[in-house]
Amino acid sequence: MWKDIKNFEGYYQVSDSGEIRSIDRTIETARGTWFFKGKVLQPNVGTNGYLYVNLSKADKGHTVYIHRAVAETFLGRVEGLEVNHINSNKQDNRLENLEWLDRHTNASLGSLGKHKDNSMEKNPKAKKITCITTGETFGCIKEFALKYNLNYHTVKNKLQKGLRNIYGYEINFD
Repeated sequence: MWKDIKNFEGYYQVSDSGEIRSIDRTIETARGTWFFKGKVLQPNVGTNGYLYVNLSKADKGHTVYIHRAVAETFLGRVEGLEVNHINSNKQDNRLENLEWLDRHTNASLGSLGKHKDNSMEKNPKAKKITCITTGETFGCIKEFALKYNLNYHTVKNKLQKGLRNIYGYEINFD
């Protein structure tokens, strides 16, 4: 599915599969009328490993990171949050691989692999957690924290102090 990129309506679109394309358009100039055929743009790889494209509008160039364009267009812009690649592949910009996380959670999970579907690597020594409030069972504290977008370190510290009511969720160790 293709949608217009905010501030580039009528010029560029982004797809839920992570592609960016220009739109067919006619431009009037002092030298005449020019027709530009739209096409899928080839992304560049930044030094940070993220894919980006250079878009132009009104003779100004703009660098647009593809993961942000997909997330903002299909999930809506969320101030103060960062786009996370669930499978940790910075070049996999499919909508189903992107989610919004706060900076701390995104950074603390950066080396672990972050997965909405709870398929992250399990620590064999990790205790299973049951959320009595929802009836869900998690393989570790990180899975619980991710599911409810909670700060992992805060949850871990509260559990280590013997607290079992975490942000309104009643927790038990299996």
